[in-house]
Amino acid sequence: MTNSFQQKRTIYFRYPSDKAYTFIEGDGDEQFAYRAFEDDYTNRIFGHKTPYKNLKLDVQEGSHPSSMSREDYSNAFKRIEQQFANGSLEKIILSRVIKSKIDTTNIESIFERLCELYPNAFVYLGDFGAEGMWGGATPERLLSYENNIASTVALAGTKTTADPQAWTDKERVEHRHVEQFIVSLHDSSLSPITNKSEVYLSRAGHLYHLKSDFEFEIDRTHFEEFINRLHPTPAICGLPREASRKTILEIESHSRNLYTGFLGYVSNDPKERFELYVNLRCFQLRPNTLYTYVGGGITESSIEENEWQETVEKSKTIGRVFEN
Repeated sequence: MTNSFQQKRTIYFRYPSDKAYTFIEGDGDEQFAYRAFEDDYTNRIFGHKTPYKNLKLDVQEGSHPSSMSREDYSNAFKRIEQQFANGSLEKIILSRVIKSKIDTTNIESIFERLCELYPNAFVYLGDFGAEGMWGGATPERLLSYENNIASTVALAGTKTTADPQAWTDKERVEHRHVEQFIVSLHDSSLSPITNKSEVYLSRAGHLYHLKSDFEFEIDRTHFEEFINRLHPTPAICGLPREASRKTILEIESHSRNLYTGFLGYVSNDPKERFELYVNLRCFQLRPNTLYTYVGGGITESSIEENEWQETVEKSKTIGRVFEN
């Protein structure tokens, strides 16, 4: 029997420590919103969510991203160092794509595996049409919204240990850049920040990050405008933002596509809470092929080999999902 939903885009998702849902394209005024890194507009899939049901997902053929070799990474790093030297950059995120062979004949179980391994992340797997099949487990919330109160986070720096002695000025400066960027966004359309947490350690799989939380009031009519100003944040692009973004598009041989974009379920009910997440720790699927997207923040004090190894560690987060 042909599944009635087979030709419709289907996305499985689960917010941190919540039950899982299935979003089905079609009738309904709910939406699953997403934006690619290169885009300046938000895509919307209209439909409705239901409690999680395991529907058929088919991995389609399509364009394949370019994977970055160690030599390519080194060349890109040297170009970035030149821009630090002439003062045009303060920070930039350099990403790469890792290609692997996997069996994609039964991928629905991948979602359940993501939920099992990463209970404190936003987890998803689904069909994004022209962008293909994507999935991931991201720890970084871009924005949550409820009753005119918005909250966001500053998250930067990566270590494999919670030992405070291991955190250097490099990671602290990275995090401070993101905090300063969030503070700078407030103007007459937004109230002052009403609450800011102290910096604390946040765990995502086997990795730790520096994190702080912000809350502020914002009218729903200003919500879209604020997202356009907030994204992309320094945590996934760099500073100055436009110079960093321009450099990324020039030196990365691959399109980031949905990586370092954002995504999430959005209700049209103004009283219902919703959250959008930055698309990190993610992957793209083509038939029998896995593309893992990873990156890291580079500052003037960064050491190339350390940054490369950070991407290796980050790739293990997704790699665990596909281990036998």
